[in-house]
Amino acid sequence: PKPAPAQPVIQPADDPEPEPEQPPVVDAPPPKKPVRAKKPKDSLAEQTALAEKIKAEARPKALLALVKQYRRRFPDGFFGDRVSIRAIEAHCTLGQQRRANAEIAALRKRSARLADRAQQRCADALDTKAAASGHQGER
Repeated sequence: PKPAPAQPVIQPADDPEPEPEQPPVVDAPPPKKPVRAKKPKDSLAEQTALAEKIKAEARPKALLALVKQYRRRFPDGFFGDRVSIRAIEAHCTLGQQRRANAEIAALRKRSARLADRAQQRCADALDTKAAASGHQGER
């Protein structure tokens, strides 16, 4: 019987190619629960309710407090221009002409037509105030 031929022995190379490094496995934090945004219709309903309060409020100081609340909660609110007009009327009624003029100037940047309307309402408020006090003041 013949002996089986010897199997060739494969020697590892002196300088084997290094294996690519794998990034270390790190425990990732659990995913955060998604923050539920308010539904736009809820926000619009809230804006509408507050805008209605502003529209109905007859006392200038109380009106300005509602305006402040609206602007804080809805800085880019749907009723922003209407709220500005009511704020202008309140400032005029309170004799705060500088504040009224600043509001009118800001409104004019968005809508000249609305600014003109606000300016007219301010003049009307001043006339009403003057008539109530018995004086016919100049504008």
